[in-house]
Amino acid sequence: MEQKTAQTDGLTALLNGRAFRQGAQNLFDLCRRIGRSASLAYIDLDNFKAVNDSLGHTEGDLVLKVVGATLAQCVRSTDLVGRLGGDEFAVVLPDTNLSQAHTVMRKIHQKLTEEVGFRNWPIGFSIGVAILSKPATNADEAIKFADNLMYDIKKMGKNSIACKEFS
Repeated sequence: MEQKTAQTDGLTALLNGRAFRQGAQNLFDLCRRIGRSASLAYIDLDNFKAVNDSLGHTEGDLVLKVVGATLAQCVRSTDLVGRLGGDEFAVVLPDTNLSQAHTVMRKIHQKLTEEVGFRNWPIGFSIGVAILSKPATNADEAIKFADNLMYDIKKMGKNSIACKEFS
């Protein structure tokens, strides 16, 4: 029980950052061993601060819970979802190539957009997706790569997806 608590984000019930990184590393190691690709998506909520500032932190917490639940509902049981901290989430999709990862992330982006639209929350989702044809030996490197892709989206206007091969 204590180990599960230590690995779980208290607000969203997803893996916390440390547990997500360890799980991602384990999946990458497995994918590399069996010769499969993997993808890692880094998701940041656009304009989340505006929710906390205008609607309050209780509503901000609800946003994070809804996003976490939506992500968990949109993935396969073999995928990995975590809250890295603040308003940043990540997903590992084992055995996915560029086309498959982009399709999955478009569906996730659409579902997240619908969920926040129902509640009139003024946020969007910038998503960077690292495609690992040969999964990284270091999960932190893959997370950093996907994070940089996400920032590229923010610079170009936010609320979109960028997918790129990680080499």
